[in-house]
Order: sequence, then structure tokens, then C-alpha cells
Amino acid sequence: MKFKIITILLTLFPLLIIFNGCKFLFSKIDGYYSYNKDKGRRFTSNRTESIKRKVFLKDLNYNTDIDVIKNIYVERAYRWGSSMEDTRILTMKDTFYADNEPNKPYQIVIDYFKYYNHDSDIVAVNPFRIILSDFTLMDTIEVKVYIRNKAFENDKLKSEHTIKIWQ
Repeated sequence: MKFKIITILLTLFPLLIIFNGCKFLFSKIDGYYSYNKDKGRRFTSNRTESIKRKVFLKDLNYNTDIDVIKNIYVERAYRWGSSMEDTRILTMKDTFYADNEPNKPYQIVIDYFKYYNHDSDIVAVNPFRIILSDFTLMDTIEVKVYIRNKAFENDKLKSEHTIKIWQ
């Protein structure tokens, strides 16, 4: 009797491990595709990633009175392919979501520090991505930078700044 129980446990244990491994794998695949992560317009988080994905076009000039901006650059619009690492340039047939706007195949990305002043302030740039129909700027663009107090007792707006962006 003990031998049968041990045999059953030794048989079920590897099956349980295999089943959990398959369940984990299927949940990863299902989560990626069921949430349509490959269908939305994407943008890079920094200049290095933009160059690595081969969507970087050029740096832009900017001026602001606060030192939270790392880089401002223009890149081609893209979407993910079969994985988050797979880059697919956005085309006219990629109209599955309204924000894809394939007739505007370029975007300005503002890479900035999320925290300022030794982690006591939160920075928000609005908008941090600007969609363009042409990668050359004809005019100066102004974007707002908001600094909020991160302290628990006070989450009020501390200051508002402007970034001027040009070619």
C-alpha cells in the first residue's frame, strides 16, 4: 500500500510541475495577445532604445528653465511584432486603434527624469509624446512641465515650467 502511494506521488509530482510550467507559458502568450499589446502605437523610453530599435531620426533643440529633460528626439512610429522586442514600423494598414494614426508616422518623444530634487518632487510632462505627419518642425512647440510635491501631507502643484522645442 505504501509503495502504491509513493509511486502515485512520484508520478503526479512531475506531471504537476509540467502542468504548471505549461500554464505559466500559456498565460504569458495569452496575456500578450489577448490584451492586443502588438496592436498599439508604441514609443521608446529613451534615445538609446530608439537607436537600438532603428526608429531614431534626429535630436531636437530645446530650452527650459528646469533641468529635468534628458533628451528630445524624433522617431518613426512603430508597433510591437511577435514580442515586445520585435519592432514593426507603423504603416497605413495599421489602423486597428484610433491613436495609431498611420497618416502621422512620426513622433517627438520627450525623455525626462521622473523625479526631481532628491525624490521629493514628481515631474509630469504634458504631453511627453507628440504625433507628427512630417518629421521636420515648421514652428516652435511648447510643452508644459509640472512639478508636484511628493510629500505625504501635501500633493499640491509646486511649479509649472515650459519647454520650447524647435529644429
